[in-house]
Amino acid sequence: MLKFRKIDYDKDVDEIIKLLNANFETDHTKEAFLWKHFENPFGQSYGLLAVDNHRIVGLRMFMRWEFLCDNKVIKAIRPVDTCTDHDYRGKGLFKKITLQGLENIKEEYDLVFNTPNENSKPGYLKMGWKPIDGNFSYKVGLINFLKGAENFEEITSKEMDFQKSWLEELSCQTNISKDYFTWRYADQQYKIAKFKDGGTIVYKLTKLKGIKSIILVDSFGGKQKSTQRLISVCSKNKAKAVYFLDNEKNKHLKFLLKFDRGSQAVVSKDDEIGVSGKIAFSVGDLEGRI
Repeated sequence: MLKFRKIDYDKDVDEIIKLLNANFETDHTKEAFLWKHFENPFGQSYGLLAVDNHRIVGLRMFMRWEFLCDNKVIKAIRPVDTCTDHDYRGKGLFKKITLQGLENIKEEYDLVFNTPNENSKPGYLKMGWKPIDGNFSYKVGLINFLKGAENFEEITSKEMDFQKSWLEELSCQTNISKDYFTWRYADQQYKIAKFKDGGTIVYKLTKLKGIKSIILVDSFGGKQKSTQRLISVCSKNKAKAVYFLDNEKNKHLKFLLKFDRGSQAVVSKDDEIGVSGKIAFSVGDLEGRI
């Protein structure tokens, strides 16, 4: 008989990784799973398992997140990693385990949000999620990377010098902190540029149609110098293009040319205090690995 129970991080993770890799063309690892769900500074994810005769056949993880909006901490939940064994699909298990999990922890959050793809979005809308109004469009900007570059230091996430003033740059954003930066950008794929005035850019290297480019993951410290810092990062990496989210923080960036590069769906549920439409998300907030 199929039953739901809470995840036991000490006993269940190995079997969960096997379930994920058996049902998706992925290479999930125990280390990445624990980083995401167990080491998260916002708190351990609540995980609900569907179990049939002691065998895990379904999974739904509810990741904890926080926003700081007008100096008030907003507790959020983002339903993320989900998996149903092939033999148990088509029985409504995804909907049941999602709604049951949210019911189980309903006293622990102010807001539910996530970033569905085009295939999963209709299912969320049927369960009561609503699209968040806002600009979640991605663009590619061409930059003059030879113009006035400044020196900067490449640092690790542990070395990020968190400044409380960064929380004042936007009225509603992820509740960033030293612990958050250390955890979120620990992976070596993230490059972190620190400038003399403390301004910081988090980015990744990529290629767009064969052109060496950077992905602007996030930036902190003074909007008026954001373009200059970006030019400096591009110059050092010989990158001519920047992939970025056209959000409140990036609206001050100046490019030679800009092109549309698609958009991101962001949906929310149970937003009783009405903050979801005010949140200034970054690429780091919306990345697929989260």
